[in-house]
Amino acid sequence: MRYTFIPLLFLMLLVGCIDEFNTDISSERSVLVVEARLSNNNDFTKVLLSRSTNINDNSMPVEVLNANVKIVDNLNNQYQMQEAGGTGKYMFESNPPQLIQGNSYQLHIQLDNGEEFLSESVIYNAPIEIGEINIDFEMDEAVIGGEVIMIPFLNFNETFEVQSNEHDTLYFYHDYEGIYAFQSPYQGSSACYPGGTRDPSEEIEVTCYKFGERDMPSNINYAVNNSSYDLNLLHIRPRYKFLIGYSMRIRRHRVSKSFFEYMTNLKKQANYGGSIFEVPPFKVEGNVENVNNPKAPALGFFSVESVNYSNRIFIDRNDINGPIYENTTSAKCANNLDNESATEEELLRPAAPCCDCRLEPGASDQKPEIWPN
Repeated sequence: MRYTFIPLLFLMLLVGCIDEFNTDISSERSVLVVEARLSNNNDFTKVLLSRSTNINDNSMPVEVLNANVKIVDNLNNQYQMQEAGGTGKYMFESNPPQLIQGNSYQLHIQLDNGEEFLSESVIYNAPIEIGEINIDFEMDEAVIGGEVIMIPFLNFNETFEVQSNEHDTLYFYHDYEGIYAFQSPYQGSSACYPGGTRDPSEEIEVTCYKFGERDMPSNINYAVNNSSYDLNLLHIRPRYKFLIGYSMRIRRHRVSKSFFEYMTNLKKQANYGGSIFEVPPFKVEGNVENVNNPKAPALGFFSVESVNYSNRIFIDRNDINGPIYENTTSAKCANNLDNESATEEELLRPAAPCCDCRLEPGASDQKPEIWPN
């Protein structure tokens, strides 16, 4: 019936009168949103709680404070989490649980209004080592500023071999972290400072280093055990962090089948672009139930993951066969220095870090020990 109804409704709209559309959705911020991750690396363990807002409301989600949040394992051990000062973020400040292969864990949330939420039990599986990584450079088409150009992409492929009978299939996602080198667009120029020259030409050359990471999945992978093949870990477009060089490590997050399916469905829904004659996006269901009202579950997911790292990889700018497109004067470096008629009061100078990379928060001109000579 659904597939017949949609075309008929469309025809009715074409021939009938069109009334004002009213969403008729309550403005009550009543849906709990849960973003929760439990990991063998406590840096990745966190629970974020917020309330969704009405579709007609332009305000941001509201953080949920003063909740009682804890992890409970299958042996009924309980691990209390602490709130990070009015942010809706809960974590282990000390003594996080030591996750054990094969044990299962649940998220338990009790709000200050008495509502109680409980996740499904999720089994913890130990990390799978990252093997040898090969890096391929390819040029591919992309539309930038209405123009089709060829830009470089980096593919990180692992020679994947697993001999195990514990599970039929393994599930992963990968991201990365590292330290990159950069220089300010107007390094050494006084053009950023009141009364300084309006000429943004470079006067000195200083290289700075800063930590950076991409903590969203580039690819969502699965692998069948007892197999050997090339597994694509990352497919990324190198941007400004690669303009000089990037010393990076790939992170592998081993996840449950249910979380893998949840992430896959989210990706499908986000990329949905069909017409009204196609099946509409499906509902993406999480795994956190409202104990008081099972018909009103929380949005989001509780994931139990194991994280491990690849060996360090260094990407040199000279190894990337193609231009790296990045607008180095966007945002904080915006200016009107070329407007000769502008008075000092009218002049928009770029922010100070545009002229001295050492003023960029978190940056230093001291070369890290891990950086190649």
